[in-house]
Amino acid sequence: MCRTRIYLSVCLSMLLIGLVSSASAQAAQGTKSKKDSTAVNGYTGVDSSFYYAGDVWSVAHYEKGHMHGSYQLWYENGEKWFEGVFKEGKPYHVLMEYYQDGGRKMEIMRNGDVEKTVAWYENGNTSYEMEFKSGLPQNKHVYWYANGNVKLESNFAEGLRDGIWSYYTSDGVLEKRENYEKDKLVLQENYHGGKKHGAYQAWYSNGYPKVSGMYVADAKHGKWLYYNPVGKLIREEEYMNGEQINRKSY
Repeated sequence: MCRTRIYLSVCLSMLLIGLVSSASAQAAQGTKSKKDSTAVNGYTGVDSSFYYAGDVWSVAHYEKGHMHGSYQLWYENGEKWFEGVFKEGKPYHVLMEYYQDGGRKMEIMRNGDVEKTVAWYENGNTSYEMEFKSGLPQNKHVYWYANGNVKLESNFAEGLRDGIWSYYTSDGVLEKRENYEKDKLVLQENYHGGKKHGAYQAWYSNGYPKVSGMYVADAKHGKWLYYNPVGKLIREEEYMNGEQINRKSY
């Protein structure tokens, strides 16, 4: 299961379930099915469904009761909706989903236990790129705004948030950065206009606070507090526009 508080979507199985369920719901009242082989449990053959107007809605291949081979869906206007290959009931190699005007919507590339997913906005700009391994998010995931600017850069290791997460405004300006170690937040800093601005907080890997303070236009400002690994306050510093004006140790 994908573990993140702001995660847009999802493991490969959930993407497929959502797509097929959506297709079924929208076409269920306007299609009829015809199997080109005997419809019994464990059947082998082709299952074709049609819109009542006669146009093809779906064509699926089965072997011994499992989806095996190509699977395709079409919109009612005749444009391709989805195409992919399944092997023994599981998605295999490349799966593609399209918008109703024929533009690419999502591509899932599967190689062994590794899946890479790319999605696009209707205007053709990339929406997100994600990678999974054994169903868990892995490596770098990137999300974009519809205007093409980066929205979020995130990193995972074995399904856990790990490394730098950078958040951007729709104008492409960095507004927040976080650092994770095995799904634990160890650093959070805020930005404004590309400069450190606002609260700064750091934690030890055991969850205890390490440092807390404030930046104003890239300069330390106000009171900064420092703690030891068991959460005990060991030092206070006070700054004015980047210059230290007071210091106290405990």
